[in-house]
Amino acid sequence: MVTNSALGIMERTFSVITPTILRPSLIETCESIDRQSYHRWQHIVMVDIPIADIPDEKLTLIDRIKHPNRLIRYCEVAHKNVGNTCKSRAFKYVCGDYLLYLDDDDSYLGEVFEILNGQIKDEVWGVFPIERFGEIFFNFPPRMCHTCSNQFFYKPLYPHPDNDNYCADGELIDLLRERHPYLVINSTPLARVTKQGMGLY
Repeated sequence: MVTNSALGIMERTFSVITPTILRPSLIETCESIDRQSYHRWQHIVMVDIPIADIPDEKLTLIDRIKHPNRLIRYCEVAHKNVGNTCKSRAFKYVCGDYLLYLDDDDSYLGEVFEILNGQIKDEVWGVFPIERFGEIFFNFPPRMCHTCSNQFFYKPLYPHPDNDNYCADGELIDLLRERHPYLVINSTPLARVTKQGMGLY
């Protein structure tokens, strides 16, 4: 975290984790981050396909999403928990003050990091509104167990990097809610969620 001395504003860094099976929609997901005018971000893309099994057309997609602030890594772990193992495996690469998740078929709207940085004070975690299926969705405590991965951010304290079994929308939210204060970001929707059902990421 650094301070913009001219304005007296803390400039926080943000890490975003995206587990992916390399669907074409990943390009828009990445472009929505690349368009941010606030440049203190890191994007960790965890590919959930063994390198040896990636077809040529998907290798081309990987070339299209390359960016100096983006790490592309490979999960290389057999699992059945819909992306959570990929998220856990990505923790060792996280270097931001705050951590977010963005699925590979969703995208950010507007200046997400600038808005978050402008409203965060000392809170450990927080939530923000999203657009889901064309409607504004804002699910905050006490119903946080239903919150989408694309709708919350937190300081990367939990879970432990060796835990492959946590649920980003379940146990983690419960842990944060029980132990730490939270912040509600007052803004227009900051992400568009487009996934059509469970089991997709």
